[in-house]
Amino acid sequence: MKMIKTLSSALLLCVISALAWASGVPSPVHWNVETKSESKSERRIRAFVSATIEPGWHVYALDQERNGPIPTTISVPNGEAFVLAAAVQQPEPLMKWDRAVNVPVRYFERDVTFVVPLRASAKHIDLSRPLKLRVVYQVCNDRLCLPPTVVELTASISGLSRSSLLTNE
Repeated sequence: MKMIKTLSSALLLCVISALAWASGVPSPVHWNVETKSESKSERRIRAFVSATIEPGWHVYALDQERNGPIPTTISVPNGEAFVLAAAVQQPEPLMKWDRAVNVPVRYFERDVTFVVPLRASAKHIDLSRPLKLRVVYQVCNDRLCLPPTVVELTASISGLSRSSLLTNE
């Protein structure tokens, strides 16, 4: 009987989450990206991907325990002028034990900024073309989790000096 009650609660949570998502409820997370040159001698930039999270909600960190919640991921779509130069960096997240999945979870509340180190993928870069990044994340509160969301972010690189992106190749 206890198992049926647990499964019923889980099913109800899934239905509520799906209905909230399908009804076009605005996301409680708002994303922004800015870029900055990293070095004048190397063709590298850093993208600062920031999330502002409404009170009562949280997004998950980049690293999670196996069988835990869906971690946030930040990637560069194929064919872009820049590629990841190293792992995406994050501040120290909050941590709590999640009884629903029986593992510790790492998450952020209020706001978080991820640092994305990038390098040019080609010898010549079109500075008029924006940088594109893809963020996949899940947002939850104490009652429900919304389905994973994919956000495409763009940032201008036109403000970066051409000399900061030149190469000695």
